[in-house]
Amino acid sequence: MNKFFSFLLISLLISDIICQGGYGQACNEGACTVDTSQECSGENKCVCKKGYKENGNKDGCDQITAGTFGGACNEGACSDGSLKCSEGFCVCNTGYKEKNDGSGCEEIPTGGYGEACKNGACTDTDTQQCSNNVCVCKAGYKENDAHNGCEEIPTGGYGQACKNGACTDTDTQQCSDNECVCKAGYKENVGATGCEEIPAGGYGGACKDGACTDSDTQQCSSGYCVCKSNYVEKLDESGCEEPAGYGKDCSTKACASSQTCDSNNNGCKWNCFM
Repeated sequence: MNKFFSFLLISLLISDIICQGGYGQACNEGACTVDTSQECSGENKCVCKKGYKENGNKDGCDQITAGTFGGACNEGACSDGSLKCSEGFCVCNTGYKEKNDGSGCEEIPTGGYGEACKNGACTDTDTQQCSNNVCVCKAGYKENDAHNGCEEIPTGGYGQACKNGACTDTDTQQCSDNECVCKAGYKENVGATGCEEIPAGGYGGACKDGACTDSDTQQCSSGYCVCKSNYVEKLDESGCEEPAGYGKDCSTKACASSQTCDSNNNGCKWNCFM
């Protein structure tokens, strides 16, 4: 048994020595078995030399055709414009990058959204501009959902920025502080997509025969129903009511115009003490 184990140990040692220096294996004392096409890397591993590539069996290296990507330059030149001769070998030319499969070089995309500008400009000159040598969206445009271009920022619609100082729906909306809001006599619709007319006589609506439906809390002013003096707009903007008193809960009822709701305790406080 001792002889058998000794033989096995010697065999393993010999096998390990024989395996050293082969392609993809550890170098044998800093060298590789096939030194014409392989060399010992900094990681002490046998790899293909410059001008060679892994063969189809992945057990050695084949010489790359001269003048092609990765191969030696052919009389100081390379086969196409995507390559250039550098230190005796064909590498990717300026503006090109190595293909994912390592078979050659391809042009680095330029001029597209998020890419480097092409000759100081972008392919889509309508929606993009060159900024710091990168194609970005112009003012008034935003990145699209696919993240591959720009689309116009909607304008002129309800709640959106005004378009050239106006709103698309000129009947129910008006431009205020560069935002499209409901005109007097109109209110936001249920879907919050636009404005709808407030029934005549209702709060915020046009007066009906010079009066308001709720004559106790509202009055007709400049043709529209507004809150009377000593009344405030309800929090849901549906009408008018007496304000919450000083120190009273303002989470469900608005404070008087001379007071402000304190967010710390939801109590009405005088404006001068805020």
